[in-house]
Amino acid sequence: MRLAWLHRHGFRTPRGWILPATVFSTTIASQIPSDLHPRALIQSMNRADALSQIGRARERWLSAPLPPSLVQELEFLWETVSADAPWGLAVRSSATAEDLPDASFAGQQETFLNIVGEEALLDAVQRCWASLYGARAIYYRAKQGFDDRSVNIAVVVQELIR
Repeated sequence: MRLAWLHRHGFRTPRGWILPATVFSTTIASQIPSDLHPRALIQSMNRADALSQIGRARERWLSAPLPPSLVQELEFLWETVSADAPWGLAVRSSATAEDLPDASFAGQQETFLNIVGEEALLDAVQRCWASLYGARAIYYRAKQGFDDRSVNIAVVVQELIR
């Protein structure tokens, strides 16, 4: 990450935090029944039905409750940075399959800017996770031959700066 390089070399950088991919795998991915994984849906029906089912499954993932410990951690994060982040936060996805030698997944998942408030931060984190299962990302992974169950996602939270 270029920001880490700049920070190591004494440049001022915005503060940032990472929710590791393991948080996603234990929070959201573990709650998805195997028949709701995109690959299973695509293989089990025609494309139009699969996209409709994926949309419904994605809504289910978005409504999955976050563990209380994660909610507390994100609320504490917001309380810690809110006074110093007048422009809010950026909440960015970082999938484990990005920037491979034979495939570039950059831009397949979502980024959310100007996030202000605890509720908005919790929502943006969940929407970042859910973007791993957006139609564009699913299609690209299928085209590249990646199994959806093997892909994971971290979330990067950074202060927005002027």
